[in-house]
Amino acid sequence: MQIAPELEAPARPQGLIGPRIGAMVSRGLTKLPRSPQVRVAKAIHKRINEIYREEGELLAELKVLIEAHCRALLAEHGCGTVTAAIIIRHTAGAKRFPTFARHAGVKPRK
Repeated sequence: MQIAPELEAPARPQGLIGPRIGAMVSRGLTKLPRSPQVRVAKAIHKRINEIYREEGELLAELKVLIEAHCRALLAEHGCGTVTAAIIIRHTAGAKRFPTFARHAGVKPRK
């Protein structure tokens, strides 16, 4: 059941990304007449905003941890916070075994 088709059109398939779209949806929901569907939509929208805020906090915390552990990863082009965390997780920091360069396929040739 569609509550407000005019609000659905600008929402991208990947979600309510960006403060501008979120604010537009929030304004649109406040203009709708009260109904159980609108109440549920407002609750869902509120939770989505909370999740985005929490995501930002977690990414900031993760970035601080990565900078303390291996700052060089974040300096690599195309390696952001999440990618760096995945690399560290899969290699256990790479310091646990001396042949990491060979294992990763980046050992310099003699």
